[in-house]
Amino acid sequence: MSVFDLSASRKILDDSVPFRCTIEGSRNAGSYVEYVLRVQRGSSTEQSWTVYKRYSDFCAMNESVQSLTNDGTTVSLPPKKLFGNKDRDFVQERLQGLQSYMSCLLSDIYLSNSLFVRRFLDEDRYRDSSFSELHLQRVSLHFRSLPTHEVVETWPLEGTRIRKTYFQVTPVGDSSKTRQLLYWTDFGPYLTMARSSRELSSLCKLLPTITHPCIAPIVLASCDESGFMVIRQFYPQGSLRDRLYHVKPHCAAIKKYYNKCATPWNSRDIIRYGRDILECLIYLYDSGLFHGNIHLGNLTLNDRDRCCLLDVESGMVGLPAWLRSYFVNCRRVNTMERVDAYCFGHVLYELITGRFLNASTITDIPDSVPRDLANVLESLLTMEACSSNPNYPTPRELIQLPLFQTTSQHSNETPSKLRVNKKLSEALKVTKEQIESALLEDQRLVNQMKRLSKAQIHYNSKEEKLKRKKETRAWLRERGDVIDDGVDVDAAVHTSSSTSTITRLSTINTQTSTSSSCVTAPPPPPPPPPINSTTRTPAAAKKTTAKPVPSTPARGALLSSITGFNKSGLKKSQTID
Repeated sequence: MSVFDLSASRKILDDSVPFRCTIEGSRNAGSYVEYVLRVQRGSSTEQSWTVYKRYSDFCAMNESVQSLTNDGTTVSLPPKKLFGNKDRDFVQERLQGLQSYMSCLLSDIYLSNSLFVRRFLDEDRYRDSSFSELHLQRVSLHFRSLPTHEVVETWPLEGTRIRKTYFQVTPVGDSSKTRQLLYWTDFGPYLTMARSSRELSSLCKLLPTITHPCIAPIVLASCDESGFMVIRQFYPQGSLRDRLYHVKPHCAAIKKYYNKCATPWNSRDIIRYGRDILECLIYLYDSGLFHGNIHLGNLTLNDRDRCCLLDVESGMVGLPAWLRSYFVNCRRVNTMERVDAYCFGHVLYELITGRFLNASTITDIPDSVPRDLANVLESLLTMEACSSNPNYPTPRELIQLPLFQTTSQHSNETPSKLRVNKKLSEALKVTKEQIESALLEDQRLVNQMKRLSKAQIHYNSKEEKLKRKKETRAWLRERGDVIDDGVDVDAAVHTSSSTSTITRLSTINTQTSTSSSCVTAPPPPPPPPPINSTTRTPAAAKKTTAKPVPSTPARGALLSSITGFNKSGLKKSQTID
């Protein structure tokens, strides 16, 4: 088996699945204390493991996170202590502080998806940190066989995906040195097409032919056994999120966006850009394609001030949506069209409020938001809409709203009709069904975990404990047991059950002995006949006759003296005391 076959046979990891961490306790490791961390991947308890970390490990990870966020994190570690750091009370207090630190760290999508946090909790799967070097080797091998471009610069840690690396390239022989943007990514876990299949090659040929005014044109698309490569035009202003927060595009996503607020855009531009996004999505649906990964980092503005969609191929190559950890909690967001609508709601919210929605649903909408836009947000992001509305809207239904009909359409820019061959269309349909089935399974596990957590909270509530205690007291009184108010009911139940068990056993024994005594005893056997040597048969004599005792002269004398003893023959004696 070749190296490519080995890499292709491995199970691809879904980096969008969130981690949960619970610090269960601590243990003494000699000169230091180790904390026991129970890590769970996703909602399945089968994907859980235990890691042991000391306080210095937490400090090392925190320094890496602080270096990316420019010391702007809102979470902090419990303080250090030089002496007495192994005392029981201090260790317990530090354990609680570390638990709060990890909970806050994993609740943020930027921090939880960073390589430092992932490697801290799952070192075996994220041990290799040189993704950019590996991707540079892949790109260099490709351009060695097809010298169409040359790599100018590597942009490490630019995006929000760990296994995605950006490069700045220029076409070979171009005297103007036109800057273009290349990214290399590993295949996603939901890819159903074979790595070397004709369908995947057909997809690479199809993508550069897409011509739509709201889709950023693709210069080149290629793939090999390990990953996928796309070259596009470089936009100096970056994505819509870069424009919103006024940051440079070639920086780490955590450094650019974490814990940042921006000035909201005006509603007129938001509505106009929103219609461009919806038109683009409907064009993909009509062509037999899908997207499933809408967010501000995948949107940009072209030179005609139209909103363009980037990374239209991400879902087709099996990559999970960046917001998947959010809409997996929404039961009604269960198809790719509804996923696009949900992500579209996140885009509107971030442009309207100027801050990222770090939650699955919204609880309130600012009063400054126009009523029409507020209605759209309520239909897409509220708890009622995401969990209870069977008619959750799709992009086709959203574009029919009067809000998006008021914007002027660009009649002079008509998209070309996309022709997708039959085999590729069937392969993309299978990939779409695979993504939707995996989403439904994860939503089922999340709902199951929510019900279990709700049942545990209800069972451990004060009202439920008091109710069970009253029911137990009433049950004990019916049995005739007298329980004082200060007596522990559980102990009384245990004692009562033990006593009742002993009483029940003794009753059974008594009933058994009584019943056995009530039974009529058999009549005694008849008395044996009198012993008479003349009437005894030889067989009976042989049976009943004991072995004779041998007689001696001394024995006979002793017996005769005993039988012949006479008290009157004794002489009186006088004693002197």
